[in-house]
Amino acid sequence: MKNDLSKKSGFTIIELLVASAIFVTFLVVAVGSFTRVLQVQRTLARRIVMTSALEATIESIAREIRIGQEFTPLNATTNSISFKSFSTHAIDPSSISYTFDVGTIKKTDSVYEGSVTPSNVIIKNGTFIVSQKDSCQPWRITIALSAIPAGSGMDKPEERVNMQTTVTSRILPVDIKGDPYRCKSM
Repeated sequence: MKNDLSKKSGFTIIELLVASAIFVTFLVVAVGSFTRVLQVQRTLARRIVMTSALEATIESIAREIRIGQEFTPLNATTNSISFKSFSTHAIDPSSISYTFDVGTIKKTDSVYEGSVTPSNVIIKNGTFIVSQKDSCQPWRITIALSAIPAGSGMDKPEERVNMQTTVTSRILPVDIKGDPYRCKSM
């Protein structure tokens, strides 16, 4: 038997280089896609956590608004709201105010003064819209805000969360002690 190298089967160096190049190309595309999926998943997770925290904050504010009365400023769009509320379970309502301040929502009442914004959220902007058709109709307050996650460094559109809710006070002007709006005579 004669040892003939020309009849041995195998790959040439060119075939190996082409196959390696194709494999590396697919690998780069797969790793790039996987990295993008991870980035989207992280962004989505941050948004879910931030949205949940904001929902809890807005619901807390809405609870006080539902049992509030005498909202100011009336028929205006502003970054702060003041009203009287029975949230302390006192005989007489206490004065409460909320303000969209630099990066946060601040609450002021007889017991507490400070931020009610979760630590993982920065409020970019927010407004309260207080409306009432006439002095004997219930107050309607719309809370609209825009926020980004704290520590993100940049305001990326895909991480910004916009929220809005409208709350109607359950206390009617006719129910206020002394009927200051003279609703019973109407």
